[in-house]
Amino acid sequence: SEHFRRQHVQLFRALVLQAITPFITSYVPLGMGGMLPFLGVEFPFFSVITPPLCAFHPVMDAVIMITTVSQFRNTLLDLICCRESRRNSRVILIEME
Repeated sequence: SEHFRRQHVQLFRALVLQAITPFITSYVPLGMGGMLPFLGVEFPFFSVITPPLCAFHPVMDAVIMITTVSQFRNTLLDLICCRESRRNSRVILIEME
């Protein structure tokens, strides 16, 4: 059906973006850290910027899923706005007590 096709397209986009994110946030800064000395480029703040970039991609995975998949986004908005969900959601929220 059209609903499942749309959901599969959203999940495919999310997985592609999740595959690209570690390359941009982890491998590029580490590669630049190895290549900049050979190129003779000095960038003194590079050692300050690289660790947060390398640690940033787990956060980006969650952000990508929430912004790309409409069912996750709608559930989060329902939770934040304290509104009753309009339809039964298959996303399960687990409360920690």
